[in-house]
This record gives sequence, C-alpha cells and structure tokens, in this order.
Amino acid sequence: MKKLLVTFVAVVLVLSGCSLLQSGPTAEDITSEAFANLEGMDYYDYEFSFGGEMTADDEIVIFSVEYVGQQDNTDVAKPKFTMAVDVEVSTEEFENQTMSGNMLSDGEYLYFILKEISDFNEELPAELVDMFKGQWYSLSLDDETLGGLSPFTTFSVAGGENMTEDQKELMKLYEDTEFFTDVEFVSVEDGYDVYTGALNREASKQFMKKVIGMQGIPLTGTEEEGLDELMKSIELDVTMYVDKTENTLAKVTGSMIMTDLNGVSGNFDFSMEFTNFHTPVVIEVPENVEEFDPMMIMAMMMGVDPAMLEDSLMMDGVDVSTIDGVEIENIVEFGE
Repeated sequence: MKKLLVTFVAVVLVLSGCSLLQSGPTAEDITSEAFANLEGMDYYDYEFSFGGEMTADDEIVIFSVEYVGQQDNTDVAKPKFTMAVDVEVSTEEFENQTMSGNMLSDGEYLYFILKEISDFNEELPAELVDMFKGQWYSLSLDDETLGGLSPFTTFSVAGGENMTEDQKELMKLYEDTEFFTDVEFVSVEDGYDVYTGALNREASKQFMKKVIGMQGIPLTGTEEEGLDELMKSIELDVTMYVDKTENTLAKVTGSMIMTDLNGVSGNFDFSMEFTNFHTPVVIEVPENVEEFDPMMIMAMMMGVDPAMLEDSLMMDGVDVSTIDGVEIENIVEFGE
C-alpha cells in the first residue's frame, strides 16, 4: 500500500504539471494562443476529473477524483474560487470508500468543510470524524496559506501586476515549458478545433525539477533517478479542444499508461473543461464558521479531544501558538 500511495502522489504531480497546459514556441500557433488566452481569462467555471486503476504486488486500487468550481483570476493577491471535491477509492480491503467536501475563498479567508467520509471498515473512528464533519472552518489567507494555494494564485496573468517575484518566475517557467510534443490539428467537433499531442517527458521532468528546486529542496541523486524512471514508465496522450469563438482552451481529455514502475503499473483517464469565461464569480461566505485550530489535527492523530490536548500542552509549558510541523511531530511521537 505504501508503494501505491507514493506512486499515486508522483502521478498526480505529473498531471498537475500537465494541467497547466502551457504550449511552447514550437506548438501550433493556435493552441499556443488558446493556452495564453485561458491564462488571461478573468473568470471561468471548471470541471476536472481523474481516475483509474493502479496495481502493485497483486494489490489493486481503483479510484476517482472530481473537482468542480469557479475561478476568479482578477487579483492573485486575493484569490477567489469555489471548489467541490468528491473522491472514491476501492481496494480489496476497503471497498467503495468515499470522501466529499467543499472549499472556497473570498480573497481574505479560505473556508472548507468535510461533508462526508467513509469509516474504512471502522478503522477511522466515528467520534474523530464527527469533530470535523459538517462544520465550516476558516483560515486567514496569509503568505503561508497562499503558498499552499499556489494553483490558484500563480497561474494567472489576469492579475499579473499583483504577482510576487517568485510567482512571476514560476509563471515564466510554465510559459517556457513545452509539456506536449507532436501537437496536430485533427478535426472540428461541436464548434471546437480539436488537436492531439503527447507528453514531452524531458521537458516535464526538467519542469518538475526546477519547481522543486525553487522551493529550496533540490532533488537528491536517488530522487532524481526515481523521477527519471517515472517519466520513462509513462505514456500520456491528450486531446485539446479550442473554443474558436473565445479563441481559448475549452476542454482537455487524456489517458495515461504507467508500466512497471518499481512493480507499480496503472491506467488513468482525465478530463478538464472550462466554461463561462465572462461570468463573475460570486462567493457566498458560509454561516457559523469556526477558525481552524491545528490542534484538531494532533487530536485526531492521538485520539483525544482538541481542548483537552491544548490544555495539557499548556500545563506542560508548551506554547501551542508557536508549534511548527516538526515540533508537533515530535510531540505526537513522545505521546505514543
């Protein structure tokens, strides 16, 4: 299972890079312009689905992930978006396990709610889930939180004047990377010009290396070898639909085959669709919102009430307001 999870994360990273859909100077002029125009759109609705089957050591995981929402790109310093998330996972041990939730931002706060989650055959205690489920939480959109929202805050030129230097550097990297090769016009379908292409492995690998390096964590030799093996194991083909009226990207579908990456293989399909390019996003802030407390994560891991945990730490002289991820990890290990 650990091998499957590690490989799954790597696959999602590859598709995340591909989903930026930046065409380089050698791509067809019309697709290059369509990609650029999508970046420049102030608003759009989106639907993204990704699913498939992975196999490792005779263990099979079948999964599907779907994101549906709206995006406001007018100000990258104050991102506005809505997102509904639905996830379904099945294994031999855990069949038809699901999770659903919502996330939104009004430019000042990030709001999120866990609507439903399976109990994984009662391995996830109901009393712990009930601490989170059905309650809206908020986080202030400070610099640290914005960093975790990079897909919503760095990939837009509509609000480019508000970009930080790091965001501009990242955007330039996307624009200069040719994620796809052999881009060809194939047909006209439902008012769309349709193009096909395939993954540019080397460009995608260099893109991932540079993005990781920009975070101050360059790959080790072993990790770089693992990235090389990942790219060699992947076959990815895409079909791109260009809206001729808007002259922008309207839809992308694709399939990916991963062959024997350290004993892990898989077949995946994905789809992204963009509509309502000129409809402003209306954010409805939820009612009865609670400020998110990181102690809740610790409490869930340790199986105790968040308030009791915080009181205990304060009694021991620990300032919970200054606890970072490493310190939290150490406390959890000590508690075990």
